[in-house]
This record gives sequence, structure tokens and C-alpha cells, in this order.
Amino acid sequence: MKKTILCMTILLMLLVVGCSTEHEDTQSPSAPVQTTKDTAAEKTATTQPVSMDNALFIGDSRTVGICEYAGLNEADFFATVGMSVYNVFDDTVSVPNVGKITLKELLSSKSYDKVYIMLGINEIGYKTDQTMENYAKLVETVKQTQPDAKIFVQANLHVTEELSQSDDVINNEAINCLNTSISKFADGRCVFYLDVNPLFDDESGCLDAKKTSDKVHIYAKHYIDWGKWIVEETTAKLSEADN
Repeated sequence: MKKTILCMTILLMLLVVGCSTEHEDTQSPSAPVQTTKDTAAEKTATTQPVSMDNALFIGDSRTVGICEYAGLNEADFFATVGMSVYNVFDDTVSVPNVGKITLKELLSSKSYDKVYIMLGINEIGYKTDQTMENYAKLVETVKQTQPDAKIFVQANLHVTEELSQSDDVINNEAINCLNTSISKFADGRCVFYLDVNPLFDDESGCLDAKKTSDKVHIYAKHYIDWGKWIVEETTAKLSEADN
């Protein structure tokens, strides 16, 4: 009889301990809790990618590459190999699906909601202040003729380490200085800054030699990644601005 009571007592104690442990587990602080950060991440993940309809790209040979290989076929491209802020208003360019036209004529004849500018590599060697004055004139012209457009000023692509170390004019120190000046046009509301260099740089912060044949331009096959990156970054920048 005493043995039976003892067994029942032990069993009861085990049940009490088990219930207590179960209760503590359900209240454990390690249980997943949805945070504001998680909610923001989910919101970003579900944001619809922006369309390149009604987008205009202005630029030099790198932008010519985007036009030909990046898959952004809905956009317009005002770009030539030797384009710079010094001749951007003077040149007549053959714009696909539009025809031969000057930039001012194009900006006056069509409405865009996004305008991308990537110029500067051909300007290296000129005085930076003078280059920035002309760059500012371009940005201001786009603002005045396309008041509803968001403007994306883009960093110039780095060159390879080999070229950077051997050229006194075109090198990554000069490019980074130029990009820093360009980034100052961004205000986070109307004008945004995009820097694609981390996508193509090696560990030393130079253009990856494996991704280029001339130390300056990336292989055609890499432009598709650039195009996707532009869409993703544009979507993120505009989403941040809306919030």
C-alpha cells in the first residue's frame, strides 16, 4: 500500500514538472516575433518592379551597351560612344523607334517618368568644376522639360586595376572623385544616385579583369545583369522615397 502511494506521488510530481516545463516553453522569449524590419522586408519583396516604359537613358558608350544588350527594350536611348556633358546638347543622335533628333527636341516631344544619366568618363582630364557646371545644366534642363520625371544620375564604371595604375588621366581615383561630385546632385526626392560598381568590381574595388576585354567596358553578356540591377535599384529607391 505504501509502495503504491509512493509511486502515485512520484507520478504526480512528474506531471507537475512536465506541465510547468511545457508552460515555460510556450512563453519562451525565443519564440519568433514579427518585427517591423520583417514587415518592411516582406513589403519590399512584394513590390512590383518598375517598368522601363517612358524611361530615357542618356549616356556614352556604356549606355550604348545597355541599349544593345541589357534587355531594357521599352526605354529610349540617347547615347553615342563619344558623348559628354560638353556635347550632349549639340549632337544629333539616332534614337531607336524615334529617329535622328537632338536631346532638346527629344525632351520637348515626349514625356518620360524616369530619366537616367551616365556621363563622365569622356570628361576626365577636364577641370572638375567645369564638368560639374555642364552636368548641372543637363540635370536642370531635364527637370524643366520633364517636371514629372524622376532623374537617376549614375556613377561611372571603374576601369581595371592594371589600367588604373598605368594611366595618369583615366584611373579609379579620378573616377571616384568624379562619381562623388555626381552623387551630390541626388536629393532622394526628385534626383537619385545609382552606383553599379559593386556589381562588377573585384576585391580591390576595380573593374574585374575577368569581365572586360579592353579594361574599360564589360563583356556584352554582363549587361543583362546590369539591366536587372537598374530595375531592382530603381524600384527600391522609389519605394524608399514613397515611404
